Amino acid sequence: ITEYSRTSRQNINVTLQALERASNGNEFDSWEPQGVCNETINNSRDVRTITVNISGGRTCTVTANYNPRPEIAVLQVRSGNPSSGVTITQVSGTPSPNWGGGDTAYDRESSSKIDLTLRAPAEAPNGNEFDYWEGCYISTNRFCRTVVDPGQRVTVTRWDNG
Repeated sequence: ITEYSRTSRQNINVTLQALERASNGNEFDSWEPQGVCNETINNSRDVRTITVNISGGRTCTVTANYNPRPEIAVLQVRSGNPSSGVTITQVSGTPSPNWGGGDTAYDRESSSKIDLTLRAPAEAPNGNEFDYWEGCYISTNRFCRTVVDPGQRVTVTRWDNG
């Protein structure tokens, strides 16, 4: 909760902005004007704004309410030599088919458990051959199974022998 209070001797307009996400990760929820406030709330994608008119001699208190961000599972997929541009495919798992694939380097976030198997190509775009996975729950040849629970961050890296 962030509170702003102002008393004015004359009529004034005050515009306040709240970030969508606070520095601690909590997400903006709503404004809560109290006292003598004539407010206009404008919602935009990144910033929440409120304009209040404070009448002379009156006090207007405005509270920005934030809710804790739900815990998320974060999967980071990286590659070494080259550090980007290696296409990784998801061969099985959840949250959904093809959700975990992409070109390195990339991140995936989920509010539910991540349990999937990734496959690295035999050869990177620069011609380097696959050598090993790092950070996997289980890895066999070019396959990497990873499990990430909400509140955890796991980084898996595909390494080359080039």
